Amino acid sequence: GGTATGISVGLSLAYASLNQKNDELGKQQHPPPRVHAIGVCDNPDYFYNSMSSIADNMGLANLPTPDTTTEQFVRTAVTVHHGKGRGYAISTDDELDFILQFAMETGIVLDPVYSGKA
Repeated sequence: GGTATGISVGLSLAYASLNQKNDELGKQQHPPPRVHAIGVCDNPDYFYNSMSSIADNMGLANLPTPDTTTEQFVRTAVTVHHGKGRGYAISTDDELDFILQFAMETGIVLDPVYSGKA
């Protein structure tokens, strides 16, 4: 959840700054893009709660507006998809075979913890 939290908070802050400048120039406002994260263990609600806690610990309890809770922000900014696999850093033989075959066919190396499970 830490990676998705950092990306979504960073995008939101960047777009808030961009929109403030656009507002001053009379230009169109743009919402930040939605982040899609794939949890490789547990369920999406676990990740939303974890990401909210991480964001709170970063001091962002009131992002993006004072009337929005951190969890509301996270659920608006991120879609968490339930990934396949047995759990974090635990791969099946089939998953490892897929990663190897994919690398041999495409030249793209997937890691067994994150991208290989996506």
